[in-house]
Amino acid sequence: MTRSRAVVAGLVVVVAATACQTSADERGSAPQETVVRLAVADGTSVRVRGTTGSFSPVARVPAGWRVERLVWSDDADRLAWLAVQVSTGATRVVEAPAAGDGPVRQWTCAARCGTVAFRGDGLVADAMGSDATAPDDGSTAPSPAKTAPGTDETAPASVNRYPATGTADPEPLPLTGLSAENLGVERPVVALLLGTGGADGLLVVTAAAPGVSSAIHRVAEDGTTSLVHETGGTAVPRHGALSPDGTQLAYTVDRAVAGCPPTDTVVLVDVASGEGVPIAPSSATAPQFVSDVWFDEAGTVYAALLEGPGPCTGAPASTPTAPVTAEVYRRDGTTWKSTGARASQGADLGEGRTVLLTGPSTVGPDGVHRSPPGTLTLSDASGSDQILARAVTAFAVAPS
Repeated sequence: MTRSRAVVAGLVVVVAATACQTSADERGSAPQETVVRLAVADGTSVRVRGTTGSFSPVARVPAGWRVERLVWSDDADRLAWLAVQVSTGATRVVEAPAAGDGPVRQWTCAARCGTVAFRGDGLVADAMGSDATAPDDGSTAPSPAKTAPGTDETAPASVNRYPATGTADPEPLPLTGLSAENLGVERPVVALLLGTGGADGLLVVTAAAPGVSSAIHRVAEDGTTSLVHETGGTAVPRHGALSPDGTQLAYTVDRAVAGCPPTDTVVLVDVASGEGVPIAPSSATAPQFVSDVWFDEAGTVYAALLEGPGPCTGAPASTPTAPVTAEVYRRDGTTWKSTGARASQGADLGEGRTVLLTGPSTVGPDGVHRSPPGTLTLSDASGSDQILARAVTAFAVAPS
């Protein structure tokens, strides 16, 4: 997703690469030395902004489908995204050359896919159970009671690997040392893809069974796993982000507690020691939710926070809140300090530059929904802003 390679859930269908028009905003000319290469998706297409500041098409987005996430390959030659059919919640994994000069490959997920990442020449994605369904509120997120570890009804999740070429069916990703037999339990291991650990391998969330304490493991190329961090709880780690130097991992604890609306807390992990420090939401009259987390070049973690259903009494609200705009905070010890900016998603580009996706979001009992699409803006250290694209559902900064 971002320069820190944060990865999270959502999906779309793409059928062919095609030309598309760019707006006057998108053709805005920034000095060439400041132009960052990135990918954006809206309701009609996925396209790439090159080093000259102009956009070129990668693939079309068919009507009725929505791109929720975008990720780059490590060599910046390919893009992949997760997409969702808005009316049904059906999901697909899609991959295409970033230059838009090759075939668009896609796979329909038998169970709902949640996160996608590149792994060497191929792709990996997780599937969260065949009984996943779209919520009744019309949003694109699955029902947490059927898809999130931490509830008795949870269907086991698995991580699949996709071929580097062609469209053969995906195969289960081997996770050596995490079998249910080795852990002494009868139910299958839960494994959700948290994101990439760069050249050191994938990061996955694991649990011996739904409803038991989870952990984060790194998966090497041969499938061998090594423990990174014990979460100490059954809440689902989400929104994985690594610091640029790979020494810190941030993730969101997404809780759905009976009798209280879900509240997100960010945990900052020292990768070498495995120790985690929770960064609690700022005090407010309503519960705070995390829409995204990312790091700047100095290793400071940021979060986009917004208020959700409240107060924290009675059963969780059954319908989403009215659309609100998230506020950007940065870590200040074990709490958050407001930056004054408002955005639902962000990425640090270094040299005081930040890309922010602005626009309202809603919060339901199953989490944050970025809707409607937002405006992608580049801000620099002087405080000036440049609109890069409008009606954006997802973006990703190319690796440098």
